[in-house]
Amino acid sequence: MPKIASDTDYFYLELKEGIIHFQHKPGTIDLTMAKKIVEERLRLFNGRSYPLLITGEGLADISKDARLYLSSDKGTEGILAGALLSNSVFETFLGNFIIQVTRPGIPVRLFMEKWKALEWLEQFKTVNLKQKISCGSEV
Repeated sequence: MPKIASDTDYFYLELKEGIIHFQHKPGTIDLTMAKKIVEERLRLFNGRSYPLLITGEGLADISKDARLYLSSDKGTEGILAGALLSNSVFETFLGNFIIQVTRPGIPVRLFMEKWKALEWLEQFKTVNLKQKISCGSEV
C-alpha cells in the first residue's frame, strides 16, 4: 500500500496502520491554520474516517477560535477518536484545558506515553473496518 502522508511548512500528517499521526511543527495554531489542517486532512483521506494521534511537540500556542473550530463538528469530521500525546507540563495543561473547555463530540484522551495512546486508539479502528464492510469495500 502506498504511503499516505502530507508534509507542509506547519504540520505533518501520515496514516500508519489505520491511525492518522499528526505532528504540528514549531509555532502556533490560529483559526486560519486550523482550517488549513482540517482541509488538508479531509483532502488527504478522501472522506475516510480514522482515529487520530496528535503530537503537540513544538506547539507554542493555540488560539481560542482555533480550539473551538478544531473541536467542532467540522473540525472533527473524519476523526473517530483523538489521542493527545503530551511530553511536557505545558502540553499536559494545554491538552487538559482543550478537552475540558471545548468538549469535542468524539472520544478524546490525553496520554504521556505513545504506546498507551496507540493502544487506546486501536479500539476505534474497528469502527472504520465496519464502515468498509458495510459499504462493500474490500478489507
